[in-house]
Amino acid sequence: QEAERKRIASGLHDSLGQNLLIVNNEIQQLVLEDKQMEEKVKSILSGVKESINEVREISQNLHPHLLDRLGLNKALESVIKKVSKSSGIRIEYELDEVEKFFDKEKQIHFYRIIQEALNNIVKHARADKVEIKIEKKRKYLYTIVRDNGKGFDIRKVKAANHSKIGFGLANMQERARLIGGKFHISSNPKEGTRIELKIPLSF
Repeated sequence: QEAERKRIASGLHDSLGQNLLIVNNEIQQLVLEDKQMEEKVKSILSGVKESINEVREISQNLHPHLLDRLGLNKALESVIKKVSKSSGIRIEYELDEVEKFFDKEKQIHFYRIIQEALNNIVKHARADKVEIKIEKKRKYLYTIVRDNGKGFDIRKVKAANHSKIGFGLANMQERARLIGGKFHISSNPKEGTRIELKIPLSF
């Protein structure tokens, strides 16, 4: 699945994304050459820029290109800062160096767990503060993501198979399993949510 995601993402990013950028640049050049065209093409430029952003967003959701360019730790910092800036949620974080503990495939799973946790908080928690801590202790890597949001009844969410929150939790649990980790979530209405991930390390 991840290989197919990467293939599709690369196609979107490298082909469609580049073509849209070329179109955008050509339209801007026309405006510079003929000022009378400026009003006519403003709406076109707006549509092209929106399409570029959508392609980038879809491509990033399919495959985290930041991992390829920056490495795991910097990619995590980048997504944390992006979520904080776009949502207005204050996110405090402490990240030990974790890239060396995972191969490329496991790095994607770990990154997606953090990304999914943040997405759930933004969409559902109504939180204004999040704490993220990733640290190595002896032979384990411990990850905690905690928010001060509205919380929820875990039993009800798990019972509702169609629930978007439930789907997100199941996705994180499956990814945790694939990297050999133990995933635990605790939450109650009006008490926020706490996600814990414990991963055994081979060295």
